[in-house]
Amino acid sequence: MNTRNNIRLHTLVALLTAACTIVVASSANATTITYLDQDTSTGANWRTNTTLKAPALDPNGDNAYGSDGYYMLTVTSAIVISTPSYIVEDPTHNGLKWANAGPSFDDPTQSIGAAVSNVNAGLIYNPGASPIVSFSVDEAASFVLTIVLAGSTAGHRPTALSVTQVVGGAATDSADSLSSIASTPAYLFFLVDAQAGDAFNVVTSGTSQHGISGVAFEAVPEPATMSLLAIGGLGVLLKRRRRRA
Repeated sequence: MNTRNNIRLHTLVALLTAACTIVVASSANATTITYLDQDTSTGANWRTNTTLKAPALDPNGDNAYGSDGYYMLTVTSAIVISTPSYIVEDPTHNGLKWANAGPSFDDPTQSIGAAVSNVNAGLIYNPGASPIVSFSVDEAASFVLTIVLAGSTAGHRPTALSVTQVVGGAATDSADSLSSIASTPAYLFFLVDAQAGDAFNVVTSGTSQHGISGVAFEAVPEPATMSLLAIGGLGVLLKRRRRRA
């Protein structure tokens, strides 16, 4: 077996081992929340698929954030809602609403594509430390939670934000030292590995008006799928080795 094939084989074996480890770990049924990153460079184009997105923040690879659904305030006082099946009913918010108050961004009600119409973002804000958005899940699900920050002036955005499990456990993680400068939208990303019945709060802090424009959801491909892909790739390589033997 030549060196190149040897490297490929070892890579696929490592991938298969890692995928199987993930499957075993997922069986522990422990809810986890992990802050991933923030994006301050995409600007308005969160649903424009010609603007490249980092794979860790866009797990299904369609170059759009929150592809499964959203809970968002835009140009009117009515929250626009389209949530995925794993979210129980609709999220709820605590605080005040200020429609049409933020910078322009992709309209969440428009289909993902190369040319998405823009609207002005709204602001859900709360001068206290209570949860600003709450949601629950009714089935085991792993998803990236996108939180959209689009307040139009400094002070309307939080400088810190956390996602905390309030039913089913006490998992939590936070994003700190966020910029309150708000000339364009910014996006925060949390990886949530949840179990049926879990409930979560999004809590903002750090400014007098703790505002967000809303949240969006995107499922992470199942570990079993990654295992099958790894097994398939390993099988192809082994077949090639047999043919060359």
